[in-house]
Amino acid sequence: MELLNGHPYLTHRAIYKMAIEELSWADLELKATTEEGPFGDHLYHQFQLLLDNSVLKDELKGIVSTGSYSNEEAREHLSRAGLIKISERSYVLRCGLYKRYFKSRL
Repeated sequence: MELLNGHPYLTHRAIYKMAIEELSWADLELKATTEEGPFGDHLYHQFQLLLDNSVLKDELKGIVSTGSYSNEEAREHLSRAGLIKISERSYVLRCGLYKRYFKSRL
């Protein structure tokens, strides 16, 4: 739950990769945030969308560091994209995978 937080696509992807590539959960977690890992193409695609839009990138960076936002429209876009969620009156990344990945790249 900490890594994927029940995210349907990511959970399906994890189970599929573990079955097809005969990965243990520990191996999957080790490779999770690498671009060669089981979620690499998905994470890279999400990151590219941020690089193409500096407002979204800056907004996500603020959410990662402080849990707050300054641009309502950008926050709404990030929420609709499934990257963030509200948690106890602040915004956080939707799952540990996103937190690990984006924290190291922003």
